[in-house]
Amino acid sequence: MTEPSPSRSKLAVLLATTSYPLDSADWKARFIYDLAAAIDRTGEVQVQLWGPPGHLPGDVSSANSRGDTAWLHQMAGEGGIAHLLRTRPATGLIQARGILARLREACARNRADIYHVNWLQLALGLPDDGRPLYVAVLGSDFGLLRLPGMGRLLRRKFSTRPTVLAPNAGWMQARLTELFGDVAEIRPNPFGVTPAWFDMRRQIGEPREWLVV
Repeated sequence: MTEPSPSRSKLAVLLATTSYPLDSADWKARFIYDLAAAIDRTGEVQVQLWGPPGHLPGDVSSANSRGDTAWLHQMAGEGGIAHLLRTRPATGLIQARGILARLREACARNRADIYHVNWLQLALGLPDDGRPLYVAVLGSDFGLLRLPGMGRLLRRKFSTRPTVLAPNAGWMQARLTELFGDVAEIRPNPFGVTPAWFDMRRQIGEPREWLVV
């Protein structure tokens, strides 16, 4: 008679983002929803998502406090943190401080084996606990590296833990390597298109709506 294999606990991932689709009709940050769903489908990871409110796929749970949910929802309604920093810098800086403080509190409330952040500057809000970090770097994040002292602050945070920086486009790799190559691994990871979009079938004669970016 064989002994049953011991159950293996799931890897706990705290996934932090400042953008998230409110519902199925919301196209903004749809890739974050798809990412959380794909990680959850592995069956080996317990995803806790800290970010604006919206439908959570599968067994993904919220890492928000009640106050976080309302606060992040309001900020998303104002265009998001990158938009605020670009168009209303003073307001954006105040909001950025609020984001980092709330994220730090969320890390204290929720168990995590690894942090996954989807805005480069979110790393500044993580506690100095040495836990591994995966950072998805987007173009808007990359532009904020021009702010005085930003590179130095991020270097300090990355140097205290195993860190992977994953830009979603290869053109960012050289600059990220120049700034952080000695304290983090730089591994480009372009976003794909979830297969569900290719499986859709449209009926001829349905009204066509166009989204122009």
